[in-house]
Amino acid sequence: MFGRRLRASLPILSTDQLLIDDDVREIDTVNKHLGKEAADKRRQAKESEIEVGDTVFMRARNTDKLAARFNVEEPCKIVKKTGATVVIETKDGDEYRRNITAVKKNYNEYSMDQSKEEQQSKLNNKKKCKQKMHHKRKILNIRKINKYPQKMPRPKKRAAVTTTDEPETVKRQKASSSSSKSSKNTNNEETFQMRNLINWFKSYTTDDDHQMLGPEAMEKFCKDIGVEPEDIVMLVIAFKMNAKRMGYFTQSEFVKGLSEVLCDSPKKLRNKLGYFYSLLNDPQNFKMIFRYGYDFARDKDQRSMDIETARAMLSLLLSKTWPLYQDFAEFLSLPKAPRVINKDQWFNILEFSRTINEDLSNYSIDGAWPVVLDDFVEYLQKKRQESGNSTS
Repeated sequence: MFGRRLRASLPILSTDQLLIDDDVREIDTVNKHLGKEAADKRRQAKESEIEVGDTVFMRARNTDKLAARFNVEEPCKIVKKTGATVVIETKDGDEYRRNITAVKKNYNEYSMDQSKEEQQSKLNNKKKCKQKMHHKRKILNIRKINKYPQKMPRPKKRAAVTTTDEPETVKRQKASSSSSKSSKNTNNEETFQMRNLINWFKSYTTDDDHQMLGPEAMEKFCKDIGVEPEDIVMLVIAFKMNAKRMGYFTQSEFVKGLSEVLCDSPKKLRNKLGYFYSLLNDPQNFKMIFRYGYDFARDKDQRSMDIETARAMLSLLLSKTWPLYQDFAEFLSLPKAPRVINKDQWFNILEFSRTINEDLSNYSIDGAWPVVLDDFVEYLQKKRQESGNSTS
């Protein structure tokens, strides 16, 4: 509804065209005004002309079927008007609150308290009110024409030019038509189509499993967008899709991730690769991608990530930004190193790489770091001490 993404347990059919809120609201407003005018015309409803200061007759309580509906013998005066409610004052000074349909205007005479100038100003106000209503109907008619345009008649063909030298006007017309066609084609190329995105996904699937993109199809997908499967940008693309398994994309994940960036073809996704790389430069986005990589890469049958997968993921994410990565990778390859990395340890590795200096000057043993990081600091300090003794 109105282009918003709905979260529901039932499958939702995606539309090919995304509606824009402003257009939908404008169409709805125009239709409501047109419907109101049609209903008023059918019921013969009109705008009330009763204003403050008018002389009116109040509806009488009918005690007899033959009695008049309004008490014409006791004219009253409108002293206040609020929407469809009016306050009526009688000659005796009594005030009554009634709906505007319960009074009838006296067109034959004006109130005796009014001067000629007041009567004339009231007539002018009524004329202005009618002019405003006419202007409002005119605007609604224009909106209706713009929203539901009729087909233009086809122009008549002109006689062919027999001379070899074409006039300048004909050349200009051809040039403008060709430029308009080219601009129209470029706009169509830039327009996102959900149908094209779904067809793009189906080009990688097989008849056996048409809802899943597997490892072989993943290699073809990487080749089409011009990246290696081991490139870090593939992790960012999977993060945008919120993919659950490494090496697999479902149709819903594929459509969700690429529709957000308006990519329905390999060419458009290649042009967006710079945007995906830029997400790694933002600390908050990088933190989200780093945390996402744990559940994405680990074996779903295990609660923790095995050490080989952890080393590969850390090499992908931290090898270029963490000065101590090589030392940490050597530590993880030791026989005494842990065989698995849990989620808490994974999250703390990123915080350790961001906060602890390369010389470990701000490290504290009371910093509540996981044991694996305390062991790494102990290993690194011992290694540096041994290297210092050997050089001396």
